[in-house]
Amino acid sequence: MNAKSPNQPSLTVDADPCRPAAGVSVCNLDPDLMISLGRHLQTGGLLQSMLRVRVVRGAAPIGDDLPAVFGHYHVLEDGIRFIPHFPFERGLSYRASFDPRPLGRPGHSNVLTLEFSLPSEQGTLSTEVNQIFPSSDCLPENLLRFYVCFSNSMQRGRVRSEISLLGSDGEPVPDALYPAPVELWDRSMRHLTILLDPGRLKRGVGPNRELGPPLETGQVYTLAVGAGMIDSSGSRLSGTFCKRFRVTDAVRVRLSSGRSFLP
Repeated sequence: MNAKSPNQPSLTVDADPCRPAAGVSVCNLDPDLMISLGRHLQTGGLLQSMLRVRVVRGAAPIGDDLPAVFGHYHVLEDGIRFIPHFPFERGLSYRASFDPRPLGRPGHSNVLTLEFSLPSEQGTLSTEVNQIFPSSDCLPENLLRFYVCFSNSMQRGRVRSEISLLGSDGEPVPDALYPAPVELWDRSMRHLTILLDPGRLKRGVGPNRELGPPLETGQVYTLAVGAGMIDSSGSRLSGTFCKRFRVTDAVRVRLSSGRSFLP
């Protein structure tokens, strides 16, 4: 997204076809600077002190403390590449910056900045829920988790409002699903883990004694994934997806070590 000038450092956003996400690279660093970079790393220096990517909030000035994007780094032959832990979200603005000053090289103090966003995809198929696992229509009372699989990469931030466990009366079951502080997506943002409240599953502890397990044997429930879930292109799901199941007795078996497998 940023034209490279021969023999001049450049900050670019590039898409690697072997990875599910775009990366940010600073390239064309001169050999002396790369030697200094190697020494910097040998003495415990961090690449994130030089190459940072942050989320832009409106027209925030460059010096503002913007939320950082976390990821990992690779040292290239003539620069550094940053790969986010989760794909950049389409339509969201980011600011990348490269600051060579931690290397302490005279004449190499220019800070490079680049603002970018990935355009929303047009003409793609509607995103839908492919499957929910376990896929059986009968599940044990002490079930711990569901896996929700989407046809496209998704955005974060809507799990609590859009995914619910409904009782046989169609009303949400209170305090059944665990409100994870961080949504449990895989790297592709297509597979989501939903936990039932572990405190209510663990026998003999406070929540289990007070409220009982989140699922009750003999009852029928529905795990509902609302159409308000948003994919990486900013589009809603094609519709609400519901998995209906009946609860059977808890499954409690022991491993060969003698430890209980389920709570």
